[in-house]
Amino acid sequence: MDWYTYDSLDGLTAVTTQAVRWATRLGMLVVTSAGNERSNTSWGGYIIAPADADSIIAVGAVDANGRLANFSSHGPTFDGRIKPEVVAQGVSVMSASSVRPSAYAKSSGTSMSAPLVAGSAALLLQAHPTWRPMEVRQALLSTASQASQPDNDFGWGIPDILAALNYDPNQVPIEQQMQIEEAYPNPFIASGGHNHFVLRWSAATITAPKIDVYNLLGEHILNLYSPADLALGKGVVSWQGRDAHGRMVPSGVYFIQIAANQQSVVRRVIVTR
Repeated sequence: MDWYTYDSLDGLTAVTTQAVRWATRLGMLVVTSAGNERSNTSWGGYIIAPADADSIIAVGAVDANGRLANFSSHGPTFDGRIKPEVVAQGVSVMSASSVRPSAYAKSSGTSMSAPLVAGSAALLLQAHPTWRPMEVRQALLSTASQASQPDNDFGWGIPDILAALNYDPNQVPIEQQMQIEEAYPNPFIASGGHNHFVLRWSAATITAPKIDVYNLLGEHILNLYSPADLALGKGVVSWQGRDAHGRMVPSGVYFIQIAANQQSVVRRVIVTR
C-alpha cells in the first residue's frame, strides 16, 4: 500500500495480486491476510494487496467472542467485490514468541487469523484430496457463519470447518447464484439524451432482485428497479445517468448493485459528462 492507491485494488494491478492470481490459476489455494488498516484514515481502512485478488481467501480478524477486531481491514475492492472472504480469531492469539524462542506470547493481527484459516483449508484438502482449490474456497464460504448475508467487514463470516468438511461442492455456490451477464457501455457518457447504460442479469434465486446505484462514497443514488417490477430468471435494465431527483449525476465512479435473497453482485461503472 506504500505506493498504491485504492483504485489499484481492482484484483489486477498490484504485483503481489498478479502473483497470487497466477498461483490460483496454477492450482494453488491462496490464503492471505486482509490487513490491519481499519483505523488508517489516509488509506480509508481498506484491505491491502494481495487481498484484493479474486479466487483467493482473504481473512479478517475477530476476537475470541466473534467481535470484529478494531484493526481488521474492510472491503470492498475498488471494483465492488466483497472482502474479506472470511474472518477468524486474530486478537490475543497464543503463538510462538518472536522475542524468546522457547516461549509463547499472545499476538494480534490478520497475520494471526489467516494461518488459522490456511490450516483449516489444509485439513479439508487432507480429507478431500480430490477437491480443487475453488471447491475448498466454496466449501468454506458457503458454510461460514453469515454465508447468506456477506458484508465488507466479516465477509461470509467465521468458518465452520465441520460443516465445510461435509459440504457438497456440486451444489451451486451461494456467491454464484446471481450474475451480471452484460454491462455496457463502460465508461458511460451521461448526456441526458438517448445514451443509456445497459445491464443484463440472470439470477438463480427464488425472488426477483432489487437494483440500485451508489456513488463512490456509498451514498444511494437511485433505485433502478424493485422486486415487484422484475421477473425471475433473466432481465435487463438501463440507466440514463440521472439520480432519484432526475438530475444528471456528475462524472465519477458508480456502483450498480443487484441484490436478492441477501446476496448481491456489484458492477463498477465510470460515468463521464
